[in-house]
Amino acid sequence: MKVISIISPARRGGRNPFIFTVSAAYASDKLIAADYQRKSVLTQKLASQATDVAEYSIRDHYSMIKRVVSEYLKTHKETVFV
Repeated sequence: MKVISIISPARRGGRNPFIFTVSAAYASDKLIAADYQRKSVLTQKLASQATDVAEYSIRDHYSMIKRVVSEYLKTHKETVFV
């Protein structure tokens, strides 16, 4: 929910909410793994198979999410998951 709340509806644009949520879960897994200096559990392929969302859609949404979260972290000087 934190990752989703960082991204304004204007930045989300007309993206499919289901695909966006799958990608946010994938991004969150990567952020949590980084915070704990561990390997992430989800892969794009696994998320794709579990949700029937194309890997390229997850990759496309994830790249936008990653960019926005990176900008957020630079200005807020905090971790996303506390």
